[in-house]
Amino acid sequence: MFRHTFHSYSAMSHFLIAHNMFPQARFLLNFVVSRKGKGSASSVWALVLETKGTHQCNFVFDSLMIAYIDLGFFFFLMLFNALDW
Repeated sequence: MFRHTFHSYSAMSHFLIAHNMFPQARFLLNFVVSRKGKGSASSVWALVLETKGTHQCNFVFDSLMIAYIDLGFFFFLMLFNALDW
């Protein structure tokens, strides 16, 4: 039986963005962040970089930051940004 992984969610978010389906991509990224939790910024970021496409990657990164803030994970996002990725 097929089960989605965080890798498939990340690839799908890039696909959605490439096809101008921004609200759906943002919802999917919010779902990923909510499932991964507070300390997940570096692993989610690495996964997004691993699956990145050629279309509008800035939207993916912006959406990830917004998702962490919306879910109240601001401290972890600041810590992650301090790593200078």
